[in-house]
Amino acid sequence: MRMQPPTRQGHGEEGVALITAMLVTFIVFLLSAVVVEQAIHNINGAATDRNRLSAVSAAEAGLNWAFNKIEATESTTLWATAQTGTVGSGPSSVSYTVTPTYYTDAAGTTAFSGTPGPSNYPLSVKITSVGTAVNGSLRRMESFMVLDPVAGGVNGAIITDSSLTLTNSFTLNGNSGNDADIIVNNGNFSAPSGLETIRGSIYVPAGTATVGTNVHIYGTVWSRDLFTMNHPQAVIDGDAKSSNSGTTLTNGLVQGRAYYCTGSAPAAARVPAGSVQTCSRGLPPSQACPLIQVNATTWALQGYYVKDLSAGTCAAAINWVKNTGSGTYDQGTLGTTGGVPSTFNPSTGALYTGAVALMPSTCQFNPGNGANITLKTNLAIVAPGGVDLGNNSSWTGSGGTRKLFFMSPYNGTAKNCPAQNLTVQNLNSFTGTEVSLYTPCTINIANNSGFNGQVIGGTVVQSNQTTLSYKPVLIPGMSIVGFQQDIAYIREVPI
Repeated sequence: MRMQPPTRQGHGEEGVALITAMLVTFIVFLLSAVVVEQAIHNINGAATDRNRLSAVSAAEAGLNWAFNKIEATESTTLWATAQTGTVGSGPSSVSYTVTPTYYTDAAGTTAFSGTPGPSNYPLSVKITSVGTAVNGSLRRMESFMVLDPVAGGVNGAIITDSSLTLTNSFTLNGNSGNDADIIVNNGNFSAPSGLETIRGSIYVPAGTATVGTNVHIYGTVWSRDLFTMNHPQAVIDGDAKSSNSGTTLTNGLVQGRAYYCTGSAPAAARVPAGSVQTCSRGLPPSQACPLIQVNATTWALQGYYVKDLSAGTCAAAINWVKNTGSGTYDQGTLGTTGGVPSTFNPSTGALYTGAVALMPSTCQFNPGNGANITLKTNLAIVAPGGVDLGNNSSWTGSGGTRKLFFMSPYNGTAKNCPAQNLTVQNLNSFTGTEVSLYTPCTINIANNSGFNGQVIGGTVVQSNQTTLSYKPVLIPGMSIVGFQQDIAYIREVPI
């Protein structure tokens, strides 16, 4: 019998494994595609978020640029057009565009007009900053600030155009650390006698400096010509420098270094830190004594009530300051609204910041011996005929620290010396005040006088016991070197 071959099972299933493999591969491909798509989506989303974040960071950087710019810009060069800048943000940089809108009032309701200057400047500003990322994403930030002008032109506790000599006992305290500098622009500096304390530096850009008494100088002494120190109890915490001449130390101690151009090095015992011979240090810093004029409009723009007493008698002008002899200078008598005494400025509705008393041209302001004057606001006494505070006068700030200006201003053509001299001596006292003394002529300070403030004079004479604590007292009408800022808000706004 013939046998039949066995029959194969599963006939027709030869491609099932291949099909299955292809299906699995396709599914894996789909899943991979989904994963890749999700990754790309996440990367794009992250890039978008990064660009948006970069854009808003650039916008904030633009605001910071504007804050710094306004703080350090003179009123005459205030920028008014859109300014652009870049911020490094690897791998690419982003940019900002900053646009200011200035206003004449602090509320930001009236647009500023005219040419900015010392007497015409904005009182508020709105800053808009648009940040742009590398992909074109835009974000916009906005800030509004009230502006307070900062007058400048002088930096120093005592600034004089001629030689300065300190005698008897003199103490000069700093405002912030040892910053009570003395600047003698022309002539020499000398401290030949007395007990002196100077918490600052002494600069003599056109003369010599001599220390011949028990003095402690917490800063540096730097003169153009010869520097000499010859007292065993004299101490300089900083350096002793002469730009064009020698440094002679026969006594005393210099804690810093000694710099000299000619001659021999000081003894090592006098300068433990060592000496350096050089003729290339340049001249000491200078600060020209300004010729300050008083412009009533400028003071009024800064909130002062201007009382023009120049057409009356000298006695009447002085009595106005003393409130007709009562001994009290009262803010309540500054101005009137409808005939009623008012502390408010009718043109602004705000409190007056102070008053300016314009004395007659030949009137020397002298309140009389024992005068007792209380200041309820700031006060400027402008006396073309000079100032003599007499004996034992008392000036007291009430309700806060008050600025007190004694000024014999430059008339624009010539100095009238000695008629414009200022004299502060004989037990005069100043409490709760910051005092500014200015004249292009001579300022005399002596006899237990003590005050917080600043002294700027053609000549300054100190004798007997005097204490001055340096406080910068900014004079309206001088150049405005920047603006302090009171920021109302910083926010993002729709683009």
